[in-house]
Amino acid sequence: MALIRLSLLLTLLTFALSTNAKRYIGGDQWNRPRINKSFFIKQDKFIKELILRTVKVVNTKKRKVGTAFFYKENADHYIFLTNYHVISGHRECRDSKLLLINSEFNKRYASCDGVIQEGTIKSGSDYIYFKVNKEERLNFLSQISEVRTDFSDPVIGDRLVSVGFGAGKANLRRYDAKISMDRDCLYLNGNIDITFNKDKVRDVFFTACDAQSGDSGSAVMNLETGDIIGLFFAVADQKRSNPLTSKEIQDNLGTDYMEFYTNASMSIDLRKIKLK
Repeated sequence: MALIRLSLLLTLLTFALSTNAKRYIGGDQWNRPRINKSFFIKQDKFIKELILRTVKVVNTKKRKVGTAFFYKENADHYIFLTNYHVISGHRECRDSKLLLINSEFNKRYASCDGVIQEGTIKSGSDYIYFKVNKEERLNFLSQISEVRTDFSDPVIGDRLVSVGFGAGKANLRRYDAKISMDRDCLYLNGNIDITFNKDKVRDVFFTACDAQSGDSGSAVMNLETGDIIGLFFAVADQKRSNPLTSKEIQDNLGTDYMEFYTNASMSIDLRKIKLK
C-alpha cells in the first residue's frame, strides 16, 4: 500500500480525573468486559499471558491512569513499554506506581525505577521503555514470554485482542482491567504516517477495537498468532453516535475505505519502536 498522510483529530487516551472518560466504539456495540478471576482462569495461554503482562499505571502526582505491558527482562530489571504521553520522561517515572496481578490473580505492586528509551510525538512516535527492579514478588513475570518483534505482517481482517485500564480509578486499590476481543476487534489497515496538531506519528495501523480513556499504552495482540503487534495510543474523535457499524467493517475489509482511517482506534507497529 502506498504511503499516505492523514491529518486527524485524535484523542490520546490517558485518563485524568478532571476529564470525562471518552470511549471509542468499533462495530454495533460497546463490548469491553471487566476482567475478574473467574474470567481469567477460563482463558487460553495467550490471553492469560496478555492479562499477566498488562500493568495499571497511576501517576500519583497528576492523578491520571494509563496502561503498560511487560516487554522483556535482563539480569536486574523487568522492562515495560507504554506511551510517552502516559509516562512523560524521568520525572513522571518517579511519580508512577504500578499494579499487576500474578497467576493466582493476587495483586502485586511496583514502581517505575528509570527510563531506558523514549520516543516523543515531536520525534515522530509515542513510546517509552521503563524498568522495574526485580523483586521476589514479581518473579511470575519471568514465566511470561518476552515480546518478539520478528512477527509477520498482520493480515487485514485478523482478529485482535487488547487489555487495558480504560476508565480505571486513579489508585492502586482496584484491579479494574478490561478486555476488547469481540468480533469487531479487527486489523483494518496499515501502516501509514498520520499527522495531528502539526506533529507526525509514524507506522500507525488502524483497528476497530473498543477503547476508553486509560487504555493508552495497551499491548495489541494478534489473536490468530499470539504475537504482540502494536502499542495502542489513540482513537479518532467520533463524529457520529455509531461511526463504524459491524456491516461496514465486513463489507469494506481489504479496501481503502476512508472510515477505517477517520473512525478507528490506532496503534504503533511494535517492530518500528523496538528496544535498541
